[in-house]
Amino acid sequence: MTTYQIRRLSPLRAEDLAGDIADCGVDQKVVPYLAEKCHSLLFRVWDVPPHVANILKQQMLSLGGEACVHRDTITCQYEKAHLLLAGTERHFKDLCQRLPAQYFHLKELARELEQQLEITNHPFEPRKIGIRQLLPHGSPLIMGILNVTPDSFSDGGNYLFVDKAVEYALKMAAEGADIIDVGGESTRPGAKSVSEDEELKRVIPVIDALRKQSDIPISIDTYKSKVAGRAIEAGADMINDISALRFDSSMAKKAAEKKVPLCLMHSLENPATMQNKIHYSHLIQDIYRYFMERIEYALQQGVAFNSL
Repeated sequence: MTTYQIRRLSPLRAEDLAGDIADCGVDQKVVPYLAEKCHSLLFRVWDVPPHVANILKQQMLSLGGEACVHRDTITCQYEKAHLLLAGTERHFKDLCQRLPAQYFHLKELARELEQQLEITNHPFEPRKIGIRQLLPHGSPLIMGILNVTPDSFSDGGNYLFVDKAVEYALKMAAEGADIIDVGGESTRPGAKSVSEDEELKRVIPVIDALRKQSDIPISIDTYKSKVAGRAIEAGADMINDISALRFDSSMAKKAAEKKVPLCLMHSLENPATMQNKIHYSHLIQDIYRYFMERIEYALQQGVAFNSL
């Protein structure tokens, strides 16, 4: 079954959009004109054959929107190219109503577009992590990494003792870290997994001691639901899962149960084997689709949208 790679683009100035529009294969003469028109919502669709591009352009224009397609779309003199769809939220909702009646798997494109409209249009809200209010609009956060491991690539073995680990965490907080991320299992390429008991033995004493000395938000870096649950009970405020809920089927339920913020990371394989799978068809599109799928899964498992 054909699937379409589609992604909403962040708002850009007209001059910034010109490059994206030209990259679609649009006639250079009309690029400035289209750049001025492409306001409001903007979606890029990759690898679209010309007959499908013709349908999408006709539908968008009939609704009052816009479509930037390859200059040879009308003659179908190319195999595939990406395109840009521009319009208001109303235009795209109407488009989603029309597409299922078309051929060429446009029903699947409508479903993908509806999902992205729902997720990307969700209003931004500041997050509270622990007792601190974080994520004010437009402000990045700094996460201080505390590896309580003997084999991490950057600082393995440096903070195996609780007092030294806490001292370093407090130093990072004093230097401006907003969150301290505590991990008890290395995820460097080729790293071997450790047991739950060993991971708990490494991280729980550190989290417990750090929480007694500071109210800084603490993140538990783990893909094991048991470790995440115990860490939160010890004082951790959020879960950072490198597998995006793939390695432990109980992790999503644990995050939903604890009602804590959840960070989903990108990883195609586990640390021991991830170097064996490093190829992508379209890097940015593949990673974007990965996160869209993992967000959808998390929501289906009861994780609140504002926890992601």
